[in-house]
Amino acid sequence: MKKQYLIHKLILLLTVSIFTVETALMFLFKTYFPLLNTTTVIFIDSFSLIIIISPVFYFILYRLKKNEQETEKNTRLLEESNYTKDKLFSIIAHDLRGPISALEGLLKLLNTGDIKESEFRRFIPKFTSVALRNKYRA
Repeated sequence: MKKQYLIHKLILLLTVSIFTVETALMFLFKTYFPLLNTTTVIFIDSFSLIIIISPVFYFILYRLKKNEQETEKNTRLLEESNYTKDKLFSIIAHDLRGPISALEGLLKLLNTGDIKESEFRRFIPKFTSVALRNKYRA
């Protein structure tokens, strides 16, 4: 937003400068070349104006192109980041799926009464050792 404001301010400043230069040129031509007719003065003035405005338009187009290139670069970086994030979450989900499913199955067995609490407690050290092994393996 700040860049747009600065560009608009620059364009306004250049426009005022151009009209000032144009007025000065008209005054100079009429003062020092009084024999020139109005059409010639307008032609010379218009040509001078084109010479002054061309670099301004070139600068504006250059900045727009540069901003477009930066936007494309940032879009590519964002897409790469999203791909990496998706891949990371996919790996984490895959690694968690097995132990969580095993624990869920054990809890179902405990809730249905298929295993006793004492048998369930025997599995806790195994889960702890698997969890610690996975923690230090990553």
